[in-house]
Amino acid sequence: MMANKTVVKGALYCIAGDNLGSHCIGGFTENFSSSVYLCRYCLLTRTDFQGADPAVCGPQRTPENYRSATEHLEREDVSEVHGIKFRSVFNSLQNFDVCTPGMPPCLGHDVFEGVLSYDLAVYLRYFINTKKWFTYTHLNRRIKQFKYKGTDASSKPCEVSPKALKFGGQAVQNWNLLRLLPLIIGDKVQNPQDDVWQLTLQLKDIVDLICAQQISKAQVTYLDALIQEYLETRKALFPNINLRPKHHYLRHYPGLILKFGPLIRLWTMRFESKHSYFKRCTRHLKNFKNLCLTLSERLQKMYKASEK
Repeated sequence: MMANKTVVKGALYCIAGDNLGSHCIGGFTENFSSSVYLCRYCLLTRTDFQGADPAVCGPQRTPENYRSATEHLEREDVSEVHGIKFRSVFNSLQNFDVCTPGMPPCLGHDVFEGVLSYDLAVYLRYFINTKKWFTYTHLNRRIKQFKYKGTDASSKPCEVSPKALKFGGQAVQNWNLLRLLPLIIGDKVQNPQDDVWQLTLQLKDIVDLICAQQISKAQVTYLDALIQEYLETRKALFPNINLRPKHHYLRHYPGLILKFGPLIRLWTMRFESKHSYFKRCTRHLKNFKNLCLTLSERLQKMYKASEK
């Protein structure tokens, strides 16, 4: 209801969240490391995902097979059916279903803190330890001395640790490292046709398309082929390093872009930036009795002060 007592009606279009939050809200299993079914968009099993074809997708989840699974849960004494633990309360709303799909992915968690964070660490380790093109010390010096401009200057990439299996930087920092890597260290690449270097550039192209503010249907088709080729090459070049569920989620990105539009507009980083205010309040207040009430009062006071 608005201030002039006008009632404005709306409909739920989608629910933005990270994987854990979306699976929790949608009634899907939240155990990404060992569950049989690992995707909220299709019925792919972990065994099939780790099989010969890394770009494989299972049958699409639909409102019909979701409803069938929840009815099975109500009839039988089982903890989950096809990766579904309970019927989402949001499915009681008109014109909304979690399997239409209704929960878009978050680029920050899937790509920048997921696929990019793990894979680029593997590729840099290959360039340094196997090819001997440069050292971690030299790479970190280049990262530190690079002249960042504009918004990049406030999100400079973190140093790369030789022992880390993934990057420890924030989402935008990891994004900037991949985007600027050819400028930071490209002159040290002795063989530009090296398969792993080409794979790195392919990952960069994928991220550029996924993060585009505008994208055509032709580009979406190209993105679909690019992702499939990337996953197949990644598995072929590094067969002993398993792909993660977030690698599989990339296979659904082209279809999700056609459904929701550019996914950069639906990522959760904007919300997490808002949450930083509450995190600061929690650290400074040191009061954990009815914390939700305390934080809501603080937020109301902040809005009241901004009106003056």
